[in-house]
Amino acid sequence: MTIRKKILLILGTSLGVLIALLAAFIRLFPIERLTPYTLIPLIILIIVFGLLAALLIERLVVSRVGFLSDKVTNINPATFTGKLTIAGNDELSILAEGVNKIMVTLGDSQEKLRDREEQYRRLFNQDLSANYVARADGEILLCNPNFVRLFGFGSLKETIGTNLFSLFPGNEAREKHLQFLLREKKLEAQEMEFRKKDGQRLEVVANVFGNFNEQGDLLQIQGHLFDISDHKQAQSNLQRLTDRDQLTGLYNRTYFEREMQRLESGEFDPVGILISDIDGLKFINETMGNAVGDQVLLSAVEIVKKAFRESDLIARIGGDEFAVLIPSCDRTLMEEAYRKIRKGVQEYNEENPLIPLSISMGIAINSDSGTGVQALLKEADNTMVREKTLSSQSIHSSVVATLKKALEARDFITQGHAVRVQELCEKMARTLRLPERTIMDLRLMAQFHDIGKVGIPDRILMKPGSLSPEEAMDMQRHCEIGYRVALAATDLVPIADWILKHHEWWNGEGYPMGLKGDKIPLECRILAIADAFDVITNNRPYRKGAPREQALKEIKDYAGIQFDPYLVRIFMELVEKGEIN
Repeated sequence: MTIRKKILLILGTSLGVLIALLAAFIRLFPIERLTPYTLIPLIILIIVFGLLAALLIERLVVSRVGFLSDKVTNINPATFTGKLTIAGNDELSILAEGVNKIMVTLGDSQEKLRDREEQYRRLFNQDLSANYVARADGEILLCNPNFVRLFGFGSLKETIGTNLFSLFPGNEAREKHLQFLLREKKLEAQEMEFRKKDGQRLEVVANVFGNFNEQGDLLQIQGHLFDISDHKQAQSNLQRLTDRDQLTGLYNRTYFEREMQRLESGEFDPVGILISDIDGLKFINETMGNAVGDQVLLSAVEIVKKAFRESDLIARIGGDEFAVLIPSCDRTLMEEAYRKIRKGVQEYNEENPLIPLSISMGIAINSDSGTGVQALLKEADNTMVREKTLSSQSIHSSVVATLKKALEARDFITQGHAVRVQELCEKMARTLRLPERTIMDLRLMAQFHDIGKVGIPDRILMKPGSLSPEEAMDMQRHCEIGYRVALAATDLVPIADWILKHHEWWNGEGYPMGLKGDKIPLECRILAIADAFDVITNNRPYRKGAPREQALKEIKDYAGIQFDPYLVRIFMELVEKGEIN
């Protein structure tokens, strides 16, 4: 039964009883007989029934409403716990049940909200980014540990309350940041620069969001910062590797050409260009090894660098070629740099006589003609090529002389070895009645046949025991090295082919070409016997010489294997005649 029906029932019942009682009272007491004394019982009766009706209404309705009100008032808004119980099956009991359902729903929502807040707080604090929430005036209200570490603060407590804008590199950067945020409402993947607490520069990628009210006023700033300082440093290092030559540390050709294009604008005219080339560097690399060539290269770089200003751009544009780009230049400056390089080369050669250095150069400047930078480079290059052509033969001859000295210093032409081998070769050649020109060339080969050994490391040349397969391969390279040396020097060109083939064996098991029998030049076959006899019978740094008889026995044993059998017989006949001691 509903509350309305209950109230109507109580009021209707009370009214009906009162009417019945009133009718009975009128029968007993007609109006003309009514007196105050007879009305008093009627009034009391009406009051009693009214009180009874009110009491019933209060008990059945008002008290239950009050109970429900008290229960609802005492509900904990933080947890929404508790249950309302109202007896009956009316609106109040239904209302109580509805309130119970609402509390369960609110309680679940509150729990989910707390879970989400906890999850957000965990993500906020544990995120890889440095997170913060600040007021519109910059005061930091909230931040995570990463923010504290990133900016170098000692603790979270120290960081909270710090002004975010004090971490910007300046007022201009702060204003620019705020204006952009007010206009765009957010910044996404924006590279920004900050300053740590100690003033150290910090580069980040920032995602920043503004919280605004309905009027468009900025209330809070929320940011997520990713430190990219290491990435920027790595990028800078990579760019340096991209723009620089690894051996010399100078700029490379790609960077040089990019700078040339920049100077085409004419803003830095007059522009000067110097092109320089190390004469014979390839020759030195092939004969004395890359390590020696690199050292010569680096020495040349130092000489060139000392001749120019810090602002001038020096680049390695080829294996042995350098270019210098001089903005805002004049001819006096160019000529002075040219003279400094020449003087530096002279001083270097005085201090390093064993490995002479020669640099060919060409210079050009656009002060008079207004020539473009590309055309200027071509002009300087042409000048350098002409100078290089004049000096190339002299530098090669100088290097060959140096190699001979180096060979002597390493004990390969000491103690009369070259002289003895020359004499042995000449005696065999004259016995064979070879032309005088051939005998002269044979004597020259006896002196220079091992010139290529200057390119072989001492650890291999002086090794007392057997060579490993890898070391043997390195040793065999001396024939090819000597061949290239001979081709580079005019005086040695006639014997270059003999130097290449002087280690070929009669049975075809020699090197480097595996020639066999008569395919081996006669001069090489003569030298092989003379050289072997002298090497066996004389001391070397890594072993003592053997008796003559042992040497002769070895040569006989290898006749038809290493040596030409016919030439071995000629050699033995000379020994028997006493012409070879």
